[in-house]
Amino acid sequence: MKDNQSVYAAAVRGHDNFCVAVRDSDEPDDPYSFILSYDGTLAQPWGRVDVSRVVNSITVLDGNYVALSGEGDVYTLLADRTLTDKIPGAGTFSRDAKALGSTIAIGAINRLLHVVGDSGQIYRRDVSGAWTSLAGPGLGVSAAYSSLTLRAIAGLGPDLIYVAGFATPARRQLTKAEQDEMVEAGKRGDTARIVEILNSTKTPGVDTTIEGRAFFRDASGWHEIARSNRHSLDDILVEGPDKVWITGFHGTILQGSAATGFRAVGFHGDTETILSFTRFGDRYACAADHSLHWFNGHNLSPLRPTSTTGVISPLKVAAVDDVLFFFDYRQGVHRFDGTNWTAIPIPPPLLERDFKGLPWP
Repeated sequence: MKDNQSVYAAAVRGHDNFCVAVRDSDEPDDPYSFILSYDGTLAQPWGRVDVSRVVNSITVLDGNYVALSGEGDVYTLLADRTLTDKIPGAGTFSRDAKALGSTIAIGAINRLLHVVGDSGQIYRRDVSGAWTSLAGPGLGVSAAYSSLTLRAIAGLGPDLIYVAGFATPARRQLTKAEQDEMVEAGKRGDTARIVEILNSTKTPGVDTTIEGRAFFRDASGWHEIARSNRHSLDDILVEGPDKVWITGFHGTILQGSAATGFRAVGFHGDTETILSFTRFGDRYACAADHSLHWFNGHNLSPLRPTSTTGVISPLKVAAVDDVLFFFDYRQGVHRFDGTNWTAIPIPPPLLERDFKGLPWP
């Protein structure tokens, strides 16, 4: 991939079938993504859909890939066309945006799409195709926190849904004079003064640590999940009603359920952020900051993707059938059959914004 490109979202449907979104620009004012689908059973396995948005997440619904942009655009990739939907009021720059910020993750639960985002918003698309809110922004987080960001959603049905992310402590807004002073301090390299001004915005007597939060929804409503540490959370794996995993910052791996509660598992010396967590056969694989690991229920051990070169930047691991997929922000798509790693290169023409098609095999 080019220097300004990265794999930003991914999903897997089968042994030889996956979908990725490649962000084509690192400029905030130039959102553009290629949604690339791959079906290894076809003579020409690649498909491409271009969108003028940043795609943050992809899931599978009824055998079709569904992609989510940060503005609440929902793209369903059918065999012969792409259906586009929009969550009313979602996003940051959309004309109908209600100042709730980006939509971050999409998941299919009980054959219904669910979406979470920057302000703790939780949406569901019902059987009629209408988007409804399952919770107001913040999910009741106290006023000591300015926002709740949800990064993951998973579940087993309408009465058992899990969400996870982090709460950001409240600060007062900078005054115009403070903003101007920070600019001048930056020009003269006075970092200490910049830090001093930022620290003055903290709420007196309030811990300013970003705090991880997780919730579940049952027939009676939403409930916060109690846990022993405060680290922010990134991923959820639901294996069944009695076995749910929630992972995140500083080696956090929580295991439990809505009925029994959650406990921290794993070795306390593991400090990497567990970004993505999946089951592969009789063991678990997880993607951390710059490495992959096996997890045996107690501690982590190295999982080395031999198909990569140099430092890796993991986005996601996902298992289906008898293969494990690894998606890297910079190094693309890799597949592991339990013994060997294989890279699946993206054809260079697919990464050109002025795409002119691929030659037929």
